Amino acid sequence: MLWKGDKIARVYLNNQKCNTHVIKHISERLLTLKKQIPSDFVRKPRSLDELARWKATEFRLFLLYVGPIAIYSIVPNAVYQHFLSLNIAMTIYLSPNYSHLAHYAKLFMHDFVKKFGSIYGEHFISHNIHALIHLHEDYENYGSLDNVSCFKFENYMSILKKMVRKNDKPLQQVVKRCEERNASLSFTTSLSKPNNIFITYENVHVDGPLTDETSSPQYKVLILEKMKIKI
Repeated sequence: MLWKGDKIARVYLNNQKCNTHVIKHISERLLTLKKQIPSDFVRKPRSLDELARWKATEFRLFLLYVGPIAIYSIVPNAVYQHFLSLNIAMTIYLSPNYSHLAHYAKLFMHDFVKKFGSIYGEHFISHNIHALIHLHEDYENYGSLDNVSCFKFENYMSILKKMVRKNDKPLQQVVKRCEERNASLSFTTSLSKPNNIFITYENVHVDGPLTDETSSPQYKVLILEKMKIKI
């Protein structure tokens, strides 16, 4: 899905029909929307000038949330309606609660694939575009496409890298850090203190620093009744 968002963005922006004014106008909207994006999203919208450096989560944000607003009345109506077909289909396929609308998603996705060549050029059609049609089968078999997403595996790579503190024996280090983390997760994170003061810890991490022979749970957030401390 994210590859499609990347491909469509690059194909359209590299098309002669997309002039500098269009790119500038869309970028301005994205930067305006940036102020309205809640912290639930890992990344905020960036200018199209930085498209080559966009991450997968940014293409997901564009495809599912800000894209329909960012390109509205800027791109030709045929392009906008075509984008909405993908937007609506993917919104349904990514929701566990819209199974009763799955047949609509199938129709929208078929329409998107059918019109892709006439809008972006036949030479841009590939087996990946055709494969979108089969997402309906995945949805029927597994439910929300998030259930078969590789996001969690990709995101965990950065955690694994942080677990390795030196070049020697990286696998052993990762195993040890995982054991420390599992031990910390079983630790009671809410402690009752004198005078009914409650302290809660959040965001377990393994970045240290720790003294030698220490493997106590580490946290990035300390929450008191009226205060939150982050590192």
